[in-house]
Amino acid sequence: MLLVGLRPEIVLDIAMRAVSFWNYQVEQELKYQANSANQLLETKEKASINQTTLMKQLALAKNTIAGNEKQINDQKSTIKFLKSALSHKDQQLKKMQHGLFHTKSKTQDIHVTNSETEDVHFRKENTHNAGKKKVFIFEPRISSQRNDL
Repeated sequence: MLLVGLRPEIVLDIAMRAVSFWNYQVEQELKYQANSANQLLETKEKASINQTTLMKQLALAKNTIAGNEKQINDQKSTIKFLKSALSHKDQQLKKMQHGLFHTKSKTQDIHVTNSETEDVHFRKENTHNAGKKKVFIFEPRISSQRNDL
């Protein structure tokens, strides 16, 4: 309504300026949208790179975990084998200790029997040779029992 009564050249000039201003606003809006789109694409690329890096790290971690689980299983089987071997060796040791104890008992019984017969033999010699003077040297018998257990 303000343009009513003005000359056509002035109305056209005002209309051209309005259209130019509108074009400028549209161009600025397009530049802003393009800039925002470029920033979003860069952010997307960075996120994609980060995702790829994280996926590689995850795969590496999974491989490490699988390797560690394999080592754990191997060590568990080794421990099981060693426990079994230890149990077997322990049983053998107990048998040998029992045998050693049994052998020591027999040996001590034999020594006791031998020392009793030697005492009797010594007394007989002593009574036979009562008129003659003999010097007897007493050497105590030291039992060589070692406790290696």
